[in-house]
Amino acid sequence: MSVNKIEADEDQINKDQECITAYLSQVKTKMSEMNESIQSLNDTWEGDAKEEFMRLFDADYKYLGEVMGLVKDYCECMHYAVKEYRKCERAVSDIIECLRI
Repeated sequence: MSVNKIEADEDQINKDQECITAYLSQVKTKMSEMNESIQSLNDTWEGDAKEEFMRLFDADYKYLGEVMGLVKDYCECMHYAVKEYRKCERAVSDIIECLRI
């Protein structure tokens, strides 16, 4: 018979969440800078190649924004998981305390 065990390292989860949040902030800044550069480039040329490039850039930019939203949601889930884990630990501790004679 095997024993299944779930163990959470709250400190590591918090560090990971902070790291991911910092990267998200950096990516958001770089996305804004890239968008400004592309808009400047947009003013320097014309034609079908420009239209195709802008169409592809806009699609990729939108996709990156969606990925960033998913990663942000993941960070929020990490925060929620730690909060619920702590709540569960407190409940277990309270039950054990009540059982002590």
